[in-house]
Amino acid sequence: MLRAFVIYVALITLSIFLQGTLLPAVNPNFIVPDLLLILVLIVGLYFRSMGGLFSALLIGLVSDFAAAKYMGPEAAGSIAAFWVVIYISQKVYIEHFFGLMILGFIASFIDQLIYIGMVATYSAFETGYGKLFSVLLWQAFFTGLLTPLVAYLVHFLDSKTRPFFTEKSRSLRSY
Repeated sequence: MLRAFVIYVALITLSIFLQGTLLPAVNPNFIVPDLLLILVLIVGLYFRSMGGLFSALLIGLVSDFAAAKYMGPEAAGSIAAFWVVIYISQKVYIEHFFGLMILGFIASFIDQLIYIGMVATYSAFETGYGKLFSVLLWQAFFTGLLTPLVAYLVHFLDSKTRPFFTEKSRSLRSY
């Protein structure tokens, strides 16, 4: 349990660093994948319990603190993404690369819709909603692309404590 905790804290720290410094430098439009949301997806696939929900909330709050602008929109989006992952993983087999990409896209899209809705209650947007929706789709697309890679990285790092795919199961929800 301590090993898993240390791995996830290290991944959260690395995600904040990459998302805040390196990835915006690579993409000049500042459309970067949401690495912390990908960790929420992985937590949703591993821990379908109140502990997993609490972990998703904490990851969302860490994201809110890292953004240092508004408190709550990322946490609410993380909780919604957590529930979306649980719901979809009960209905669809997620073990394939493409399935993880689609799951990452859907969860990121819902997360960003909640973020935009909550931020819109705080302040007015200076850009049009069409441009905002385009950015939302691109960020969801990039998040979906990286979701399988990060999931397999977590599997590689944490394979001794928890199986990712088992021989007998066809989905990620058999824990």
